[in-house]
Amino acid sequence: MPGTLGDPSSGQMSFGVQPQVETSSADLNQHFTAVEQASRDLALALKQMRSLRLLEKDSVANAPKIRTVLPALRKTAAKLPSELRASVEAFAGNIQAQLEEHQERAAGNFAVELAALFQQRGVKLEGHLPLLEASFFTFEVRADDVQVWFGPQRESLGSVAKSAEAVAKFYDRTLASLSSAPFDSDEFLRQLLVAYRAALAMLLQASSARQARIDDVHRQMMLQKQERTFSHRQQLRAYTRVQFAFDLYRLQHRRWRNVELNLIGASRAQTVNKLDSLWVPSDASGHGGLYAYVSFREN
Repeated sequence: MPGTLGDPSSGQMSFGVQPQVETSSADLNQHFTAVEQASRDLALALKQMRSLRLLEKDSVANAPKIRTVLPALRKTAAKLPSELRASVEAFAGNIQAQLEEHQERAAGNFAVELAALFQQRGVKLEGHLPLLEASFFTFEVRADDVQVWFGPQRESLGSVAKSAEAVAKFYDRTLASLSSAPFDSDEFLRQLLVAYRAALAMLLQASSARQARIDDVHRQMMLQKQERTFSHRQQLRAYTRVQFAFDLYRLQHRRWRNVELNLIGASRAQTVNKLDSLWVPSDASGHGGLYAYVSFREN
């Protein structure tokens, strides 16, 4: 068979034209931008990891900063190639584990120190972390501070630094403030009876009602605590729910003239909304109950 063009047996050589791959400027920019972004993400991850290594040397003091940097590092890690991502996430996991271990140890030391300070005051600290109890108060030990409650997490009194000394001083100030106001059981019961009747008068079924919501009575008690010359242009004198509950605890008796105070316990449903019930201590050890209504019985 005679040779064909391009067939070596024909003694002739052909020079075929190879197809050209066209690379546009846009493609080049896209690849460059992708690599450049990956480089920036890696540089940011390294910066965040170096920062965490420095902060980890005192993880308890630096806990707030560590908790800020850790999520940022994990967010950066999600953008990295899978091999690098696994290493960065493992690093972040180790830092997280060390932080939790150190904080757990620090919280235990805090509880021991706080118990010793309360013992000096003749008060027993009870409960289990993160909730500790002493007298009328509950201390919610959080990551960076301590939330203080009156009663079993019913009325927030604010937060203080996560320091046993700071918590003990807050306890002293709060208890002194609650106890400092002059208190007379007869005068309190008189004011309470007036507030109770005013609260009943606001009800649609006032003619037959014998129980008033405890929060409504508290609001009327606030008016009872104002000066007789009080006008709407003046600012209301503070009388908090906590002070109201503490004053109910301070009552030495519940009878005034021919009536007797009766507090009606709250149902489970009435404990959901804080304003539907009020925690009132029954002793200085922290026992107490939740009450939803106030009534007065004639004797």
